Amino acid sequence: MSAAVSGAISKTVNMPETVTSKEIANAYMEGWRLGLKALAIYSENSKRSQPLPTSNGGNTKGIVGAHSLPTNGIVLEPVRRRLPDSRMAYTHKFSVGGHEGYLLVGLYPDSGQPGKIFIRMAKEGSTLSGLMEAFAICISVSLQYGVPLEDLHAKFSFMRFEPSGYTNNRDLPQVYSIIDYLFRWMSKTFLNKEGDGSDFWQELWRTWQAANLRTGEDGFVMSCTCKMP
Repeated sequence: MSAAVSGAISKTVNMPETVTSKEIANAYMEGWRLGLKALAIYSENSKRSQPLPTSNGGNTKGIVGAHSLPTNGIVLEPVRRRLPDSRMAYTHKFSVGGHEGYLLVGLYPDSGQPGKIFIRMAKEGSTLSGLMEAFAICISVSLQYGVPLEDLHAKFSFMRFEPSGYTNNRDLPQVYSIIDYLFRWMSKTFLNKEGDGSDFWQELWRTWQAANLRTGEDGFVMSCTCKMP
């Protein structure tokens, strides 16, 4: 029937999830007494998603934007974990299809995992250089908001576009793009996805910690430029 009735003469009554059959019957009777031509009853959470919840708490499963709703007076928001002003960093030089560049990975002092990246191409001011810098900012913010490096690796590895081709890295001799190279290299170095690079990095990280290299007000930036074994 609803398909043949104009929305101009139909009214919707939003009711809580705990509504009873008697309350629904009373709503229909009230609509009849008011002279309505049609009446629709909607109880909260009866659909997988709904644009407008009727309560602050309770079951918010499936509600669009439920992550931003206040719960017990507390608004849940994503937390950005920035790196300290002084931090350790890992510098890696790469070349893809004749295009050279540098990847600088800033590391969290407690885990040695990436928290910020900088990408510098040899040809400063070029379109490719600008895009790489913008992309690095996007990835850095994602890492600081807690997006796992493993998920980023799954999304960006093996992307195919120019420049592509041969590299100067014997462990990744040929790649499909610069983005493909960067994420496969980071996964190899920090996640041990494509070899034993993670073991090498963890050993280097333990060496730094054993030497009591700290970050903080009296800290410093350590940049390591080296080849993977």
